[in-house]
Amino acid sequence: HRILASYLEARPNTQVSDRDGFASIKAELPSPTRRAALLMDPPYEIKTDYAKVLAALREALERAPDTVVMVWY
Repeated sequence: HRILASYLEARPNTQVSDRDGFASIKAELPSPTRRAALLMDPPYEIKTDYAKVLAALREALERAPDTVVMVWY
């Protein structure tokens, strides 16, 4: 988180957060610019996380179709 934040902190309209990505989609999307890139790093600690990732991906693209979603696997 800190490395990514330090790299992107000087870029305008860029936000790096260390929060629950599943819960943050409703709060963050759609973005004010209507374009966004979303990087999710799910924990994959339990098997249901895989289904949550798919549901979150669908929700993100429904809320903001112009968003580029990247899922760390």
